[in-house]
Amino acid sequence: FSTNMAALPDASSPDLILAEPTRDEKVLTWTAVHAAFGAGFEVQTFIDLFTKGEQTAIARDGGLSPRILTTPTSGDAPRPVLSSCATLRKRALYYDPSTGTVKDVLAHSLVDVFTLPENRSRGYGGRITQMVAESLAQQHAADAASAQFSMLHSSIGREYYARYGWHPKQNEQLEIDTPAALALQTNSYVSDVTDEMVPALAARDEELLRAKLAQKQGSSDRIRVALVPDVPTFEWHFKREDTMQMHVAGKTPTVRGAI
Repeated sequence: FSTNMAALPDASSPDLILAEPTRDEKVLTWTAVHAAFGAGFEVQTFIDLFTKGEQTAIARDGGLSPRILTTPTSGDAPRPVLSSCATLRKRALYYDPSTGTVKDVLAHSLVDVFTLPENRSRGYGGRITQMVAESLAQQHAADAASAQFSMLHSSIGREYYARYGWHPKQNEQLEIDTPAALALQTNSYVSDVTDEMVPALAARDEELLRAKLAQKQGSSDRIRVALVPDVPTFEWHFKREDTMQMHVAGKTPTVRGAI
């Protein structure tokens, strides 16, 4: 899978295509991602994070769709992996202000956008996200239930992907700093959340979310959307957490949070 730098196509070339990667092409990308972001893990452990994610319920039956940006090849010639990403299909809710109703729809998260170091600064990352966005739009045009909206998760800043049609949104992720020497305290009002409790809590969260979305906002009423916090979504995150904790602590978590 070596790349001939002199033969790399321009990012605007009409010859570039989206393709489903082979297993070897996935491992090539995951190994490169490990070099950039996974220094705390052995290469195989890092690859296992992705492999186990592919085995979760949310990823099955086309739920997870990995893609590479490449060029057509003939015969057995290896094709270049210019950039890569994946889309993850999720259940979502869509509030339509024209009818005052909340609809069940599907959404897609664009994740794991990565360009191999030797292919960077050529516009491939922007091209692959642009092509994926166009593909999702075509799916929605053909079947209104296929994808009502999509989102891209990125840590490189708001401006870059905005150039390719993605509208930046405010980051609502919370980060709470705690003292390193914080003593473990118990409270009779706080209970551990275990795996057995997740289905009931997820169902209650969905019920509350539906009710909140259905509330009209007066004259400023507008379209509102939200991802459903269902069990398959939690399982996706838990599988990665389990793999990381097994590597770090030699065991998987028995507590997922607190309530």
